[in-house]
Amino acid sequence: MHRILLSVIAAVSSFVGLLPASETAAEQSLTSLSPAITFEGGSSSERQAVLDVVERFVSVSMELPDLVFRLHDDFVGCDGHHGLYRREGDVAVIDFCSDREILLFHEVGHAWEQFTLNDDDRDAFLETAGAEGWQDAEIEHDRRGAEIAADSIAYALLSRPDAAVQARPIELFEALVGMESPRVVEKEAADAEAAETAPASGMDDEERSALAAYVAYQAQGA
Repeated sequence: MHRILLSVIAAVSSFVGLLPASETAAEQSLTSLSPAITFEGGSSSERQAVLDVVERFVSVSMELPDLVFRLHDDFVGCDGHHGLYRREGDVAVIDFCSDREILLFHEVGHAWEQFTLNDDDRDAFLETAGAEGWQDAEIEHDRRGAEIAADSIAYALLSRPDAAVQARPIELFEALVGMESPRVVEKEAADAEAAETAPASGMDDEERSALAAYVAYQAQGA
């Protein structure tokens, strides 16, 4: 399977920023190589948001197929939904009608799971997640294995080092992908850095020394 290179993403990002302002969103189309990323519609900032999400997958070696992103201004292009994913041969097509990063991760997560997992992988995840089926139409949306997989991928790849982390989606991601969640790694690194730089109990060295002296004085009078 192809792997998109960070240098390619950077080059595409620069090119997006150079699109003439007079060009309408419907007329703008952009394609990169290895794998191909094609845009239909969307502003420069919206396209950059897509590239950032794809780069996140690449950075943890979660390979993606060729991608077509169709970015819409309203929900009509997504049949009333925030986003829609479908597979067309060897290409993943994503219609996106939202500005929420986690939902974009979710749709790209569908591309990863559909092009990466085999039947044994899916069966194992269904058991782990307690899902009732992979993508059966008669099953409630949030009980489908494919949706739980995409949700766990989105949650685990989001970069939110300042936010608390829920255990269950992280466990599901690690069972599905076989790696530690990047979100957890970043959270632990941020917490460790904060612990190193923050004064103990919110006090500086002088205040701690004064407190220690006071405690010793109190002990003498006891």
